[in-house]
Amino acid sequence: MKLPFKVILISLVLLGAYYLMLKVAGIQPKTAESNYVANQMRLQAMEYGPNEINIAVTGSSLTARLDAQELTDEGVSLNLGLDGSNAIFSANELIDSGKIPNVLIIELNTIYRETDKNDRVLAEGMQSGTHKLAKYFTLVRAQSRPVTIIYSKSKSFKDSKLNTSLEAIDYLNIKPQNSYIAKGNNGNHEPCPELENLIIKAQEKDIRVVLLIIPDGINKPFKYGSLVEEMISKHEVEILDMKTPFSDKMTYTDGLHLSEPSAQFITEVIANALGE
Repeated sequence: MKLPFKVILISLVLLGAYYLMLKVAGIQPKTAESNYVANQMRLQAMEYGPNEINIAVTGSSLTARLDAQELTDEGVSLNLGLDGSNAIFSANELIDSGKIPNVLIIELNTIYRETDKNDRVLAEGMQSGTHKLAKYFTLVRAQSRPVTIIYSKSKSFKDSKLNTSLEAIDYLNIKPQNSYIAKGNNGNHEPCPELENLIIKAQEKDIRVVLLIIPDGINKPFKYGSLVEEMISKHEVEILDMKTPFSDKMTYTDGLHLSEPSAQFITEVIANALGE
């Protein structure tokens, strides 16, 4: 047996063993060593996952911390919180793909973030050969990268030490609302036609739209309150405000993003509120 053939054979055996280990262990990294890889994981899960989706969370890195699959006991849920992006990009990608969720959660904290190079890089990456190859070969997907798995596990362990007494917080009566009273300095806001167009597109597909304000560590009232009032008035969407009651009770990894224990708590609150 020639050496090159032995090397190829051993490599295939190792790849097969690695694939089986991932399959049996059910390892699903929650974070990645770079924003781009983390976004690849979520976009590939959308594009190459099941067609039937119960709940889809869309937004930025703020919502990327949530465990979408824990939002429902039935069906598949997706987290399309993309680092450096916002809900406009990921929600449109989802609906345009033909995968229509029962519930679309739209994070509002970063809704005014303009389309930039990050979104263009993501869109171009979805057309790349590697991305398309990932449809047929699981090992090519971002979630299968050994460095990504190791990074995710180590970060989860580090974040677990930021736990607080969240069990004492009463959240059972929190539900999505059909009204919203802006607090603080929530005067006239800039128009947000991208959000309005997204809501219209979703409602035309009979998708339940829930606007989400997520805790972000900023000790000020949500500054786009008048936008929320307008969207509820014009389109009868629902609003789920997690920032006002919980923001000062959470722990954060960097003063802005929820730690893993706090993200798990907010996930549980949202799941209870949606009743899915």
